[in-house]
Amino acid sequence: MFDRMPPRAFFSGAWRAVVPYDSIERVVEFGRMRGVHYWIVSWDYVPRMRPQFEPLLQDPDQYAHILRTIAVYDDEDRRTVLLEILP
Repeated sequence: MFDRMPPRAFFSGAWRAVVPYDSIERVVEFGRMRGVHYWIVSWDYVPRMRPQFEPLLQDPDQYAHILRTIAVYDDEDRRTVLLEILP
């Protein structure tokens, strides 16, 4: 999975991959090549560190052709989105 926070991957038993600093489309392409199936996008690092991922927090369904929204968690002003990278 792509995730900024290593503990989430560890406790879920998943393999963690570092998200490249690139566009959403290129990150998805990179993930496919590396066998990454899930991507967690969190307000913890967007927009400060990865402003190009902000559309995934605002309206992840606009990328339905490459990503499937599995869950959206809102905790006060912090949003986290769990996405599946489509084949």
